[in-house]
Amino acid sequence: NLIQAIEEGYDVAVGSRLLPTSSVKRSPGRELTSRSYNFLIKAMLLTRLSDAQCGFKALSIEAAHELVPLIQNQGWFFDTELLILAYKKGYRVKEIPVAWVEDPDSRVSVTKTALEELKGLLRMRFRPLP
Repeated sequence: NLIQAIEEGYDVAVGSRLLPTSSVKRSPGRELTSRSYNFLIKAMLLTRLSDAQCGFKALSIEAAHELVPLIQNQGWFFDTELLILAYKKGYRVKEIPVAWVEDPDSRVSVTKTALEELKGLLRMRFRPLP
């Protein structure tokens, strides 16, 4: 479905675990963290993005050539930064519902990741567009 969206003329296609038709199985804590983070993105950066960190993404060649060199973050925030840049630059973004099952053995540190994400959001909030 991601590639189909690009073929239909969208510049960026992104999977979303937070659309009503998505099928998601994850812990209440992760669900709350995800929804809170995505609410913060909307409030701080005025985007309509529902899920900035779902790993499923596709870009048109043109969007990739312009957006990827602008990404400054080399960690977990890179995909959020990519999507924020796409919205700010006026690219057509399509969100697609996904089926998602949380990995119970995930070793991601929520606290460390949250701090990195918050720093990235603050940087993006005040970063002028190139």
